[in-house]
Amino acid sequence: MTAWRAALRPHRPELVAIAILSIVVVLFAGGLVFRLLAIGIPAECLSFDSGTNAACNGMDRLREEYQSTVGQWSQPVFAAIAVLPLLSGLVLGVSLVGKELDQGTTTLAWSIGPSRRRWLVLRVLPIALFVVGAGVVASLIGELVLQLRERASSYIQPFEGLGFRGVVVIAEGLSTFGVALLVGSVLGRLLPAILLAATLILGSYAGIGLVNDTFLRTESLVVEQSEFLRGREIESLVRTPEGEVLTYEEAYARYGDDLGNMSETSELRQVVRINPVEIYPLVVVRMAVLHAALGFALLVLTFAVVDRRRP
Repeated sequence: MTAWRAALRPHRPELVAIAILSIVVVLFAGGLVFRLLAIGIPAECLSFDSGTNAACNGMDRLREEYQSTVGQWSQPVFAAIAVLPLLSGLVLGVSLVGKELDQGTTTLAWSIGPSRRRWLVLRVLPIALFVVGAGVVASLIGELVLQLRERASSYIQPFEGLGFRGVVVIAEGLSTFGVALLVGSVLGRLLPAILLAATLILGSYAGIGLVNDTFLRTESLVVEQSEFLRGREIESLVRTPEGEVLTYEEAYARYGDDLGNMSETSELRQVVRINPVEIYPLVVVRMAVLHAALGFALLVLTFAVVDRRRP
């Protein structure tokens, strides 16, 4: 522990800043949770058919207050949750090696130390655990807020909150940390490293999202319009009398104005392409593995960079 304290002493300001940010996010989200629970309306009285429940008589004002609070504050809370692992990984990752290169402290440390790898392990391991801890906090908060938000909705989207809840948030923090750590080790200058790392992190998020969307496209099925609540809707389509499934553009080119009379004829049917809710656990695991694998690969590459670069 003494070696860890000595290794982390130069990064105390960044650790304190992320700890304060975590506390602010917890208090912000906790305020919303406390406010929603304080309204004191049962979950069964938040649905649109609650009027048939005698126990919900006279709760219209409470229902409106609950739904208004959710609509006003849930998105800012989710934004704060998204920022927490991103900022913790970015700030701590860049400063871990980049700050010491920028200040020139590595010249002495690497010249008298027995191994650069040991020097890096003493810094990476505790800060990586700190980043994971921030991700766990964000994950738990996201799960709780989403559950309270879903109470106020008549339509629960199974894939809602993907990337803001569960193990995906923790894995995102690791991938962010890996990108920032490598960039800081290569550039050795804080401001350019932060700017470049932020750009690459956003690009990695977009790339992993694109890969995941590509998989989701192949894991879809076409169902009747009345069944689309069973999963995540991708697009609306048209089924012909022969059973062929067309996009709206293809259907209009073939049937013209008849396309507008689908509700009055059985010749054409509106259908929906969805991702069934049953694949949600697989999607979560896949996104988490992609982010974690990226972070681990970049971490290994950082060790190679540190081992070979000049102080």
